[in-house]
Amino acid sequence: DPTKLCSLSYENMQSALIAAFQRRNFSVQVADGGDGVDLLLHAANGDLWIVNFRNWQVAVIDAPAIGKLFGVMAAKGAVACIFLTSGGFTVEAVRFANGQPIHLVDGPQLLDLLQSPAQPVAAAA
Repeated sequence: DPTKLCSLSYENMQSALIAAFQRRNFSVQVADGGDGVDLLLHAANGDLWIVNFRNWQVAVIDAPAIGKLFGVMAAKGAVACIFLTSGGFTVEAVRFANGQPIHLVDGPQLLDLLQSPAQPVAAAA
């Protein structure tokens, strides 16, 4: 049940995500979070991905939040970004992300990410 994720502390969510991304062969670095980036993922090929999970307890994420992370992604030279929430995304947020190297991970997908064994990560769009 994705709603159970809301009871996790920031630190516990961070630890669980670090383990999940490491199982997918990323080197994980904790970011300072000042620009909305919580984790930096370094792929084996050297590509940088950024992750925002600070809103994992928010029910619905809107397009401006996705747009902000997309701007940070470009500024950092990352190839993709991942926005995680235990809730969902507005239609506008999904439209904004469509065709961009933005991976929106909603509650059921987040639960799968945390619980599943290693799986290949989709290539950046």
